[in-house]
Amino acid sequence: MEKIPQIQQISKTPPKKRFNILFIIGNGFDLGLGMKTRYADMYDSYISSPSRSDTIRKFKEYIANDEKYNNWSDFEMAMARHAYIFDSENEFIECMRDFKKHMVAHLQAEYESISEILEHTSNDDLKFNMLESLQNFEAGLIPNHLRTVQTLKDEYPISFSFLSFNYTYTLDTLLRRAGIGAIPLHIHGTLDNDVVLGVDSEQQIKAKFYETTRKTQRAFVKPKFNEAFDTERLEKAKNMIMSSDMICSYGFSYGESDRMWLDLIAQWLMVDERHHLISFQYDNNSYDKFNSDILMETEEEKKQLLFYKLFSFNVEEDSPVFDQIHIPVGFDIFNFEFVKNKKAVASV
Repeated sequence: MEKIPQIQQISKTPPKKRFNILFIIGNGFDLGLGMKTRYADMYDSYISSPSRSDTIRKFKEYIANDEKYNNWSDFEMAMARHAYIFDSENEFIECMRDFKKHMVAHLQAEYESISEILEHTSNDDLKFNMLESLQNFEAGLIPNHLRTVQTLKDEYPISFSFLSFNYTYTLDTLLRRAGIGAIPLHIHGTLDNDVVLGVDSEQQIKAKFYETTRKTQRAFVKPKFNEAFDTERLEKAKNMIMSSDMICSYGFSYGESDRMWLDLIAQWLMVDERHHLISFQYDNNSYDKFNSDILMETEEEKKQLLFYKLFSFNVEEDSPVFDQIHIPVGFDIFNFEFVKNKKAVASV
């Protein structure tokens, strides 16, 4: 077996400066382990589940004719747009709570299944993959960008932190198995506590026949819930972004239901030209490595989409900040294919 790479340990006398790398983790991390955690994965089971009221039954009939969204952010935004189908705020909240209950049960079952598989997987294999991923996250960049990132990394000892938008503990488990002491901050809660589902602002909720109050804000507006529930967690997450020297996002959809975080990342990019965002995006296409021009062309197309999500039309594409964004095409850092295969077999 290959020698397991080691993350540099913090000395007893802390250095004056550390290079802070923040990993923003989205649902793509769980999907990479073979977990069925998309909205579409629980769509059919929710619609066919018993309904506790006529309101919930009608709600299921409505979404049965709606699109099967893959990204949670797309589903959240769709529910905000479709808020007009309800006659009252209480009906809207009743259905959201009912769906959340089903969602949590589904995700809990998926998490228990993957936990069983990880429990019986070689710790050396998990540790090697996790440490290799973190140490060499920049390996998929083109040479010019690779050198830029490596030069920045080599200036100071590295510190890793993790901001998770997932409800499961898969990231926590793998970090622990790898011997990494960093504990992810779950900004939207975890399966056993304060699961936050919803949109970014009350203005995104298109109610027609009723006024929305603090009840809806707490139930379906993520920043409002966090402000009311745990301002310290909210401020810590903001500080994690703004104090980072480099950000790597993995499986994070950059959806409008998380607009405040997109704005914060955009602000972070603008305040320092040495800040770099590396966004790992799912891509099942096959690329020939000898056609590097295709890789660069594909990256530019993906960057244009991400740049628009972050800045809309507020910043021109020829701004220097465009070159601070990198998307490694056809490269997956958290490659746990052997775990995914075990999960697929267990699901048969």
